[in-house]
Amino acid sequence: GRLKPNVLLMGFKSDWRSDSPCAAHSYIGILQDAFDLQYGVCILRTKEGLDVSCPSQSHINEAFDGGPEGTNIVSTCSTTSATSTVLAPQPITVFQKKQGKKTIDVYWLSDDGGLTLLLPYLLTRRKRWARCKVRVFVGGEVEKKETRKEEIVALIKKFRLGFHDVEVLPDVYQSPQPANIQRFENMLSDFRIVTNPKQDTEAELPRQQEEPWMINDQDLEKNKSKSLRQIRLNEVLHDYSRDAALIVITMPVGRRGVCPSTLYLAWLDFLSHDLRPP
Repeated sequence: GRLKPNVLLMGFKSDWRSDSPCAAHSYIGILQDAFDLQYGVCILRTKEGLDVSCPSQSHINEAFDGGPEGTNIVSTCSTTSATSTVLAPQPITVFQKKQGKKTIDVYWLSDDGGLTLLLPYLLTRRKRWARCKVRVFVGGEVEKKETRKEEIVALIKKFRLGFHDVEVLPDVYQSPQPANIQRFENMLSDFRIVTNPKQDTEAELPRQQEEPWMINDQDLEKNKSKSLRQIRLNEVLHDYSRDAALIVITMPVGRRGVCPSTLYLAWLDFLSHDLRPP
């Protein structure tokens, strides 16, 4: 049968707090559209970011183009801005260097169809990453740690991926440090709607309709458990994967209409905050 794309890969919007809120809202809208279409969604975050200083060019396959035969068409998208010039080497070249005997750490925290496991497998098929050891981390209870590990090892064996190093993390369910919770709340300060208990809560509705990226107290309460989970996961990543060549982790999903776009971006930002790789 015919093959069609079913995976969306995007760079992380690291300037979401300084860029216009509308741009941040549109970025999350793209992710949510991809989820609605049942696409596999991947976000790549590198320490230096991705180089978008030059216009992107892509050659169009003639089979999908209605132009004259033999015409070589190049699609150009301008991303020029006053501060877009970058003279440093492109950060994406880190994937073209030999990684040696480092580790690729995979945090498989929910059933995502196996994409979280497939990407590291494909990467280790390449010569530059072939010597990297893949470590798989999963959540589990202390009392059932060994049973959980045996289940995951058996499941990975069915996938024929060749991963044997599995670690069960009971501490992933612990509460995060209060200082990190405060840092997360500070991230959201510019997007908060301060609720006045003397006012009717319906007075907030027009503003949220005009500015859907704004966050009220109800939004925070409804998403509290997920917010705490992302904060805790960042702590776990620092504890176990500080020296990894690459970290692959299951993405949280912010439901449309339930999780404001800036809150979702704060999850993604804090989850991957201050990590070394790559």
